[in-house]
Amino acid sequence: MHGEEYLETHQKRYDMTIEYLQGRGYLEDNTKVLELGGPSEFTEILKERCNVNITNTSTDLRYPFCDEEWGKFDLILCMELIEHIKDQDTSDFDELAVFTGSGIKCMLKECDQLLKGNGALFVSTPNIHCYRVLENWCNNDEIYTYGPHPRELTMQYLEEVLGEYFDLKVKYIKCWDCHGTSPEFIKVAKKFLNKINRSSKNRDKGDIFITCTRKGD
Repeated sequence: MHGEEYLETHQKRYDMTIEYLQGRGYLEDNTKVLELGGPSEFTEILKERCNVNITNTSTDLRYPFCDEEWGKFDLILCMELIEHIKDQDTSDFDELAVFTGSGIKCMLKECDQLLKGNGALFVSTPNIHCYRVLENWCNNDEIYTYGPHPRELTMQYLEEVLGEYFDLKVKYIKCWDCHGTSPEFIKVAKKFLNKINRSSKNRDKGDIFITCTRKGD
């Protein structure tokens, strides 16, 4: 999904992201921004709406990517990206058999080094516990919100891996109306969850926004 189709799908999330970051003072004039991943539709939208200085990465984020010429950043964007980061290549058979998060951990270590003392890392990622995933499971479909993702991450895992470097503020966002899950399914699923004493909180929200600030800052 590229170009106009991708933009149409993600426009609401882009708008909500800018509103979210502006409301927290992260997009002031001359803010120095690093957007992880190559230039995107969001890069252009951000340039049009905000007076910020944006740098994009162009290397494999599973491995060190800091460039000394960049200096430090006020804001690093990791948007719909962390769920795509696979483990680093290895010849260790024990590591090949499991997900170690080595690529994610390396990326976050680099982000920690690239942030200014009062800077922030912004992460957005699909909510794996939303109704869309439950409906996919019931339909014998790909289990994730988006099948091609190599892995979607639980909030428990994100808190653990991000929490090694950062303090977190988490907000669940209803930007895709739970990825098109039918209202009828949501109604039945919510009733079932309540019946078995399981929480239905935030399951109608398809995305998670996480603001990460340096520990102690």
